[in-house]
Amino acid sequence: MRIVPMADKVFEFYQSWLKDDSDYLIHYPDGRKINDRSFRECYWPPIMDQLDMKHRPHDTRHTCASLLKRV
Repeated sequence: MRIVPMADKVFEFYQSWLKDDSDYLIHYPDGRKINDRSFRECYWPPIMDQLDMKHRPHDTRHTCASLLKRV
């Protein structure tokens, strides 16, 4: 398990996911870990299509870091 610090500003966003009975924030319905390849190939494209956006999952890391630096 890896402990990742979470900014107070985003805690409420993740709170419902944290209530799940799983060791993973993003997981299959049965609680198993979603591997990186499955996430990038199966889960990420529908999210981008729904939002009409074109980004890679790693882009979110840079955006989050930039926004948190402004606080």
